[in-house]
Amino acid sequence: MQTSRLGSLTLVTPPSSIENNNESFCIVNFTKQDQDKFSKFINKYKPHDHLNIYVVDKDKKLDLQWLTSVIEKSHTVIISTQNKLKILKTTDADNLEDLLHE
Repeated sequence: MQTSRLGSLTLVTPPSSIENNNESFCIVNFTKQDQDKFSKFINKYKPHDHLNIYVVDKDKKLDLQWLTSVIEKSHTVIISTQNKLKILKTTDADNLEDLLHE
C-alpha cells in the first residue's frame, strides 16, 4: 500500500523571512472569509506542495522594506480589496482569481 504524503505550509509574518525554493504566496489584507477561500484553494490544488505564505495585515505595523522583499520572493501576490481577491503577480499559468472564487 502506497501512502501519499502531504506537503508543508509555513506561515510567515513580519519581520521574518524564509530563504528556500518553496513556492511562495504573499496574501495582503485577507478577511476570515478570504482566508477560508485561500485555504480551500491550497487544500484542493496544492495539497502535496511545500509552500511559504507571507501574511500582510493592514492593521499591524508594516515595514515597507520587508513588504517589498517578500513581494519579490513570492511567486504569487494576492490582495483583498472590497470583498474581491486580486492577483497582482503570479508565475502560475492557471487563472487563480477564478479558482479562488469557486
